[in-house]
Amino acid sequence: TSATQVIMKTLKPDFGVIGEGEETILELFKLLKEGKNPNGIHGIAYIDIQGELITNPARKEIKNLDALPFPDFDGFGFKEYLDNKSLGDNSATIACDYPRTYPIHASRGCPYHCSFCYHYESKYRTRSVKSVMDELRINVPKYGINMISLYDDLFTVTRKRALEFCNEIKVLRQELDVDLKWMCQMSVKTVDEEIFDALKNSGCYGVSYGFESYSQKILKSMGKPIKPEQIDY
Repeated sequence: TSATQVIMKTLKPDFGVIGEGEETILELFKLLKEGKNPNGIHGIAYIDIQGELITNPARKEIKNLDALPFPDFDGFGFKEYLDNKSLGDNSATIACDYPRTYPIHASRGCPYHCSFCYHYESKYRTRSVKSVMDELRINVPKYGINMISLYDDLFTVTRKRALEFCNEIKVLRQELDVDLKWMCQMSVKTVDEEIFDALKNSGCYGVSYGFESYSQKILKSMGKPIKPEQIDY
């Protein structure tokens, strides 16, 4: 997605999926299975018989993320990976002696447009908190999970949603009777004492921040919507 020309001309795959792949790859496989020409599919790239790189129009982004099925990790040997995972090989998992970490996305994209950052999404979209909790409710006991790694670019875009998430994961911890720890990525633009208290009380043990610079001039030049005094806070 980020380097289509380099990847296609270096690896020379039959097709490359660009952007969100859930719908594109299903359509691609379906047409290939039927023996039909898939070259008209939006969201793919391929090398034609003349050796030219063809990049089809982009596919529209998925509006309703809740409509997507939960990821199926069984085919990747996820349980076996967790069972044989080295201890202490990641600074993000030091809060637990025997970390069994579950990766999850609760949103896609970021509403900000810092000049140094790359994200292909044009709009910031979220899953419902209920959808996220339903996924965790199934897979935390299934895989013996004790840590959640929230891979959202920015967890606290919406204050109300962040507080709802904290409340619901607190309920989930009690329901499953698991000391479930979790971590997320945030911006200093959207934090305060109430948010910090909610994070701590719901089992959050780590927060990743991107400061990039303490110079207001540089922060402004890169379009980053924070101020040095917010970093101090």
